[in-house]
Amino acid sequence: MKHIKVTAIMLAMLFILAPISQATAEAYCQRTYRRSEVRTRHRTVVAHGRHYYRPPAHRVYYPHPYYRDYYRSYDRYDNWAVAGGVGLLLGTIIASNNQEAQKRETAMVEYETAKDQAREACTNAVNTELQQFLRLVGETGVDNTLEFLKKYWGQKGTETFLDNRTNIAILTIFSPNDSIRVEYTIMKDYKEATVKASNLKYNVSFDKKAYFTEAKPEPATNKALGLQLDDMKRDKFGCLVVMGVSQNSPAYYAGISVGDSLIKVDGYDTRQLRSDQISSYIEKQSGTKSILKLVISTMGQKKTVEIRL
Repeated sequence: MKHIKVTAIMLAMLFILAPISQATAEAYCQRTYRRSEVRTRHRTVVAHGRHYYRPPAHRVYYPHPYYRDYYRSYDRYDNWAVAGGVGLLLGTIIASNNQEAQKRETAMVEYETAKDQAREACTNAVNTELQQFLRLVGETGVDNTLEFLKKYWGQKGTETFLDNRTNIAILTIFSPNDSIRVEYTIMKDYKEATVKASNLKYNVSFDKKAYFTEAKPEPATNKALGLQLDDMKRDKFGCLVVMGVSQNSPAYYAGISVGDSLIKVDGYDTRQLRSDQISSYIEKQSGTKSILKLVISTMGQKKTVEIRL
């Protein structure tokens, strides 16, 4: 870059000084070298007793050969100077254009490299977020997962928007600092999740979809009571058998143990009920904060326990 500036300065000086030098040389040569110089001599001739006027004599003088060679050599020098100046000008223009072309090419290469990196970042983000979403859905379900993700990204300072009013849920996450937007599209009926990551600065994006298996909601018998029931496990009378009791649960503190038979729930005989029906009933009763009466048989001994919901 420095040598280009020096060349431009020299070129400017050349185009300023060359006309001045040329004009000076031409004036000098015109003064010293003239192709004809007339010297007049007025004479009066007397012939036959009369005076006659004789025109002035014309004599041609040529300067020393040095001046002729100088003038011709100056002509040659002038032509070579102009040609050299034009050559330097064209060379400088071409060099400048080459420099600009190299700058544009370098900028284009840097832009394409950054664009490829942004595309790769979008791909990695989609793969990571989709894998995490599938894991969370398998553990807590779609609704809980969407709420968790909205809260998680909101705490990180990103803009979030969740539309979960229909069977198609959309969660949008946008980071203004990185110009990156991640969008979750969940089709609940088809168990299909699509995650798309976009970089708005470089206008690149990547999306990927996968099918998920949603975790079954926890039964109210387990959630509210701490009891695990199975329709296939019944005693010889057809009553449901307790398959598990959660630690520190209401059923645990009520003295219910694994292997006990659940005979009645608020007067309803379990021989005609399924576990999901019992769970639905308990879930409805949970909002009323009522007392649930359970009839339990332990080693043939019946007892009634009360649990406040």
